Amino acid sequence: GLALFALLWSVAAAPAADWSTIRIGTEGAYKPFNYYDAAGKLTGLDVDVVQALCDRLKARCVFVAMQFDGLLPALLDGKIDGVATGWSMTEKRRKVVDFTDKYYTRYARFMACGDGSFPDTSPAGLKGKVIGTQGGTANDDYLEATYKGSELRRFKSMDDAYADLAAGRLDLVLSSEASSYDFTRSEAGKGCRFAGERLAGKPFGLGVGVGLRKADTELRDQLNGALKQIIADGTYDAIVKKYFPFSIY
Repeated sequence: GLALFALLWSVAAAPAADWSTIRIGTEGAYKPFNYYDAAGKLTGLDVDVVQALCDRLKARCVFVAMQFDGLLPALLDGKIDGVATGWSMTEKRRKVVDFTDKYYTRYARFMACGDGSFPDTSPAGLKGKVIGTQGGTANDDYLEATYKGSELRRFKSMDDAYADLAAGRLDLVLSSEASSYDFTRSEAGKGCRFAGERLAGKPFGLGVGVGLRKADTELRDQLNGALKQIIADGTYDAIVKKYFPFSIY
């Protein structure tokens, strides 16, 4: 009885949210950002960065993996407190959720396999070429608006698009530079390389942040403070170097 009374009293007496435990939703299927390693442990750049933020705040991070399209409802329903799964800070998302400062930039880039050479990746240079990407993404919107003379093929996942590229059914894919780099290190992606420059800016969203509920401004400010710390002291760079030989900020 007394323990329950103390618990009820502490709940009533706590006007501010208690962020000693922070529940973070992620997809667990977006290598190398969030995925299960050989031991079945959830890992990746998103997980490592957010864990470092929680360490700075002396908070316990609990990671919850779920389907990509289940993350937003879970956040809004209060089942999780944040989302770290490569959400670009687009105007569309900002209407519904708040974000921390960016912890990486999602650069888009064309990639080709085999002996196809594409020195000119402008819309004129890729006229008549077959380009694949994941449907319903910023990359898909960009190709549709800009590459009207190319044949566009949309896939359920980038894994499917990479498979068709490696098999020679596509001339190029457009994806995030980071996930394409990861593919080039796999057996299937051995003969593949980037074509053209990095693409960034408004069509692709203004960087990737941790998605939060609009009401949780205190949590946002705490995470932003911790992010500044890990960037300043080299922790952030050390995490990135585990996954990429180039800057993604």
